[in-house]
Parts: sequence; C-alpha cells; structure tokens
Amino acid sequence: MALRIDPFYLLPVSSAWPDWTDVDPVIRFQEAMTACSLSVDKPLLVAGDTNSRVGDRLPRGSTLGRLSSDTVVNTRGRWFLRLCSDLRLLILNGTAKEFNHPGAFTSFQLIRSSVIDFIIATPGLLPRIQDRSIRITQMLDWSDHAQIEMKIAAVGDRLYGPPRAAKPVTIEFGPATALDTMAEKVLKLVRSHAESSRLLYGPVFPSRRGACVPGFRHKGLLEFGSFRSTRDGYLACPSREESTTGCYGATE
Repeated sequence: MALRIDPFYLLPVSSAWPDWTDVDPVIRFQEAMTACSLSVDKPLLVAGDTNSRVGDRLPRGSTLGRLSSDTVVNTRGRWFLRLCSDLRLLILNGTAKEFNHPGAFTSFQLIRSSVIDFIIATPGLLPRIQDRSIRITQMLDWSDHAQIEMKIAAVGDRLYGPPRAAKPVTIEFGPATALDTMAEKVLKLVRSHAESSRLLYGPVFPSRRGACVPGFRHKGLLEFGSFRSTRDGYLACPSREESTTGCYGATE
C-alpha cells in the first residue's frame, strides 16, 4: 500500500509571520493539503499542530462521532473544519480510533489545556486504522505538547509481526572428488604469514644475554633480523652468521 504521511506545524494567529514571508502560512498549508489530497490511489495521513480548536465538531460528511476534552471552538478552528470538509478529510482525535475517551488534551499551557494537535486522514485509510490505536500521552518532562502515537496496517487488513527465524538448513556434502583432492593439496602448499616469517628470519627465541661485536663494549647493535626487549628478557631473531660467530644481537 502506498501511503503519504505529512507532518506539519501551523503558526499561531498572533505570530509575526510577515517579518519573514510574504505569504500567509495558512494559505500555504491550504495549498499543500489540497495538492496532497488529490491523489486517488494514495491515502493521505496528516499529523501536526494546527493551533486551532474545533471542540467536538466534525467536518461535514464525517461518518465518525467525536467527543473531545476541549469544547472550545475558535476562528482558526472553524476555518480548519471547512478545509477538512472541502477536502473530505476526517479528524481522528476523539473518535473511536483514539484510546482515550473523551479525546485527550494535546497542549498544556500555564492558563489552559487544549486540543490543537490533530491526526486527519482520507476516508479510504479508516479500514487500516484499528479502533483505540491512537494513543495520546502527556510528556511534560520535555514538551508542553503531548505525544501522539498510532498504528496502521500497511499491507491488507492484517497486522504483521516480525518474521520468525528460519530453521537451520543442514548441508550434506557428497564424497570427495578428484578435484576436491587436488584443491586440498594446493591449499596445503600455501604458507601462512607466520610460516613465511619463520622461513625468512628464522625461529624466534627468548634470550637474557646480549651479544656484542668484538671490539665494541657496552654498545648494542642490531643486525639481520628483528629484536625487541620484554619484561622477562629479550626476543631475538638469529641470523645465519650468529650460528658461527654468536655475536649478533643487542645489549642494554
């Protein structure tokens, strides 16, 4: 199912919108809602802050009853009801789709609480919205507006949960072929990094003694290989010459 979801915020009537735009935000909102609602095969869901109060009233032609905790209707609210009526949009707050009854407040100010945040939808979306699936929760610890949550059956009329884990599939291999045997032999010929280093530098062994080149007392040298000190002593990589001279390595 293709679905269009539009969040919005409509400035209060008393806002100084002429300071930053030449067009009334109400007109822009009306134009956007009209354009979005024209799609026949794509249901529309709109949620946001209208800064309007519509009381218990319904858009014209609505098939849902409404009961709201806010009974006040203001001028912006009457305009919003006319817009929803003209575009055949339904207000879902306070209807059977909301968990709270009557519809809960959505805005909490110092002098009053009100319902100014709405969820509205096209009639074709109603079968996919379960009754009591819209929850409005007061969130005063971080906002003066409530949190509005809802669920929609996106595919068909059934709500789908997370997929179940698939059963593990047992893989059974047949008898080894001649090609398998050849591949195994080739893989055994490939040296690991550790084997290659050991063949290049010789084996690594711990040693506490230092070795000096004759004639250089108390002066450490490092030749042919790698060397590092540890807490317990030294680790040195001997060279071929060390087996005969025994003087390559390092001292403190």
